[in-house]
Amino acid sequence: MICEASDNVALARGVQGWSVRVARGLNGFWGREGGVFDDRYHLEILSSPTQTRNALCYIDPKFGGMDPFSSAWWFDGRQDESWKRGVATPEMRTVAEPTTWLLRVGWRRSKAGLIAIDEVPAAGRD
Repeated sequence: MICEASDNVALARGVQGWSVRVARGLNGFWGREGGVFDDRYHLEILSSPTQTRNALCYIDPKFGGMDPFSSAWWFDGRQDESWKRGVATPEMRTVAEPTTWLLRVGWRRSKAGLIAIDEVPAAGRD
């Protein structure tokens, strides 16, 4: 997940709210109670076009299909949009427009170009 926040407090509250909502949903689905996530999350502040592009490579529909609540439908940085064929278009926009320069246009300044559907940055390949 990539998220933007105005400061550390807003980020912490946003992640906490998201994790509570997801945990309640999963616990309801599984018919159980208790914690779902660890107390901490990994924070990585994206600071360059290449780093941001690499992070965006992981936010896509290649792992088990497109998440209808993701930003995938509104992300125009893919080389190929054929993954959308046969998948219902969401009824409404489920995510906010990016506000930071790096997520709006900066990542496109990376020399690698648009993102392939099966692309994984070199650091993530095994």
